Amino acid sequence: MNKLTELTPCVYGAKTVFILAYDTNIKWYNPLEDGNHSGIEDVSIVATYMMLQAAELGLNTCWVNFFSKA
Repeated sequence: MNKLTELTPCVYGAKTVFILAYDTNIKWYNPLEDGNHSGIEDVSIVATYMMLQAAELGLNTCWVNFFSKA
């Protein structure tokens, strides 16, 4: 959590954090559109289902996308 607070101010006192990412070396490319891949969409789908399950368990969630790409 200490490292996370160095990367973003958007921790909001969370005790548990999930960080989701995808491997840019194995992402799926759409053969119908040059350069179009599904990495961001795929990880977003996973995050959505995780958040829905958390809500089902009575847990609050907050999507944060406030990180530097560097």
